[in-house]
Amino acid sequence: MKNLNLTTCLMSIPACLALAVVMETTAHGAIQFTSLGGNSYGASGTGGVLPDGTGAGNGYELNFNFSGVTISAVTMTFSTSGSPGYNGDLYAYLSHGSTLVTLLNRVGSGSGSDPQFTYGFSTSGFNNVTLDSSSGNGSIHSIQNPGTGISYTPDGGNLASFNGTDPNGSWTLFFQDMSNGSINTLGNFSVDIEAVPEPVNVALGIVGGLFGLGMLVRRIRNRRGGPWHEAGPSEEQGGLKFSLGTGGLTGSLGARRCGQCES
Repeated sequence: MKNLNLTTCLMSIPACLALAVVMETTAHGAIQFTSLGGNSYGASGTGGVLPDGTGAGNGYELNFNFSGVTISAVTMTFSTSGSPGYNGDLYAYLSHGSTLVTLLNRVGSGSGSDPQFTYGFSTSGFNNVTLDSSSGNGSIHSIQNPGTGISYTPDGGNLASFNGTDPNGSWTLFFQDMSNGSINTLGNFSVDIEAVPEPVNVALGIVGGLFGLGMLVRRIRNRRGGPWHEAGPSEEQGGLKFSLGTGGLTGSLGARRCGQCES
């Protein structure tokens, strides 16, 4: 028979969950975010057996160290297995700074009849499931048989809560088995962040581009030996070309020949 293995649990399920989460955390070594190319960053690892209903959980520290960006999207992908496992046992969250997003909260609990109402779905295992707040497949909380490689929205939390914030510093991914009687193991997991340059960096790029434009105009005037004038019939117009890229606004001066002017 499954039980919450807490002192007394005559309170509501959410209150029991809150009590269990603060009891104990088993820490693991820090994992570094790496660049995946473009504006994508990821941190991945492999978990292990979760303490079975003891009140302890496994916490994973993730460190982000890429300056000058803000978050535009966050997703979390994971797999679990069991012998036997019990998906309804699992609670998980992702936190950074003052923001904590609940990822799993005893899927299936609160609906149907007991034991599902109290303990959640008895299904064993999540296989490469992605939690993404923009998914159109519904909340993972109501999915009894999650598909392989399918995305769902988190179980009550909203990963978009991280959007617009600075990703730098320490993150925590936490998993806990809330009820004894079934062994759950966390397999591979990853947290992926899409980021954009901070607005101040974009503004600095524009200012730098305008400064460069001013210097280019000055250079042209110096070459002409004076202020701008209309081109005569023996002059070939040079091209002044501009482009806006990640480095800001840049310009270039094309060739210009003048048979009546100084070179």
